[in-house]
Amino acid sequence: MPRPLLALTIAAAALLQAAVLPDLTLLQVRPNLVLVLVLLWTIARGTREGALWAFGAGLFLDLLTLAPLGLHALALLSVAGVAALCRTPRFRLGLLLPMAAALAATVLHDAVLLVAQGGDLGRLLPSLLRLSLLTGLLDLVAVPISYLYVAWLNRWVVRLEETIGRPQPPRGPGRSIR
Repeated sequence: MPRPLLALTIAAAALLQAAVLPDLTLLQVRPNLVLVLVLLWTIARGTREGALWAFGAGLFLDLLTLAPLGLHALALLSVAGVAALCRTPRFRLGLLLPMAAALAATVLHDAVLLVAQGGDLGRLLPSLLRLSLLTGLLDLVAVPISYLYVAWLNRWVVRLEETIGRPQPPRGPGRSIR
């Protein structure tokens, strides 16, 4: 049940990001909520699972935004790569490493999108950095709240994985279901 809940959360974030937030932006920047969720899930669950979620979420974003199929998937796969670098014992530092990773992942994500769309990275680098850094700061702010949610989902998955294959205690008369 936690993974379908994550899928619904990512779908809701993608819908919010593609349909609602563009109308509310004041400075041409908005947080990339899907990026933050993919980043944190990859840090929590590993590169393989994170890459699968990145690819699926990217395809869903491509369909929502009518972008060329695979464009957002490629960019979000780069986010999974950044998150893979954070899967170290140093992750125990709390939010510091994921917040820094969100900033770095946002810049890389936007650069991949620009290059994949055929943009001249050298000519557009100053504006890319300025806008990506502002977006990255918004993503950085979104990390703490998302971190709590993803950590809760991860604990749920870990508990389910620990109980798979274990015999359950017998339920006879007088025993309640927990």
